[in-house]
Amino acid sequence: MKKNYFLIGLLFVASVSMTFSSCGIADKIEDEVNDAVGHIGYWNTESVIPINENTNITIETTLGLDLATFELLSNIQGGTTVSDITGALSVNNGELTLSPTVIGYQGENGLLTYVNKGDENWAMALEEVEMAESVTAAYKVSGDEMTVTFEGEEPQVFTRQID
Repeated sequence: MKKNYFLIGLLFVASVSMTFSSCGIADKIEDEVNDAVGHIGYWNTESVIPINENTNITIETTLGLDLATFELLSNIQGGTTVSDITGALSVNNGELTLSPTVIGYQGENGLLTYVNKGDENWAMALEEVEMAESVTAAYKVSGDEMTVTFEGEEPQVFTRQID
């Protein structure tokens, strides 16, 4: 008799599991987890900027994201850092909101000059890196790719950096 209860219980658990899977609940849970933490990590992209008819510059950008902060690092091909921006991050309904708190930009001497939010040169630093006090972008993670679309710009596809 005890064996019958065990078999009935096992069949019940199996049928409930199959019901959740077939109803897409597992997919929905995966999507919710991906929305909550799928953006976390380091992401890379490259963009080619034409300087003139015969010359292009490749900019390599790394976007580091965790639960509440970001770092945006841009290098000219060959390793020269041209900007290093860090700040607060909020994520909500498929949007990233970046609010810089420290901006490093390449000065005339070729070295990075860092400016903290609240410093007298803050507005100039924002202008130098072409960023606002707060920037919102739509994002979508699919596997090892994250597509980020800032308002008024073309989508950028980042690839997850694997260490």
